[in-house]
Amino acid sequence: MKRIVCAVLLFAALFSASAQPGRKPNPEELSRFFDTAIPALMEEFHIAGAVVGITDGSNTLFLRGYGSADLETETAVDPETTLFRAGSISKLFTWTAIMQLEEEGRLGLNDPVEKYLDFELPNTFDQPIRIIDLMNHTPGFEDRRPKADQASSGRSAEGRLLVVVRVFSGKRINIPFHADAFREPGR
Repeated sequence: MKRIVCAVLLFAALFSASAQPGRKPNPEELSRFFDTAIPALMEEFHIAGAVVGITDGSNTLFLRGYGSADLETETAVDPETTLFRAGSISKLFTWTAIMQLEEEGRLGLNDPVEKYLDFELPNTFDQPIRIIDLMNHTPGFEDRRPKADQASSGRSAEGRLLVVVRVFSGKRINIPFHADAFREPGR
């Protein structure tokens, strides 16, 4: 999966580099490019389905689903409704957003995370957990994950996230950024 994501990002970068500076590609150009590139990549890497979305920051320039969302029922990918598990690639987008906020002066990498939460974390150690500690996977939490039904039953997406963060984040067992504090959940 990482190879397909890298290949798509590379093709997108090549496409954007070939566009004339200051000119947005039009939907027909994007369609011609991705309708050729994505099916070829899907076949090469044996990918059942994918979605490509291109924006200019405020408008969607291109949005299309490719392949199957469900091979058994032969349901086509719908770019508006088909969900894909993003996995670890989402860290890149999260960290990029954090760095943009840091550049704008809206947060600091050494800020305690509690500055941005509406609840308190366990105060087990004198050192606060900083944003940079979360980015480095070194906040010092034990590795605990909820069972699917504990976090999800009858809750909205926001409600599920709050349950996971508030209840299942685990105990602080090490000081942040301590050599033994590295934890990437599930690894």
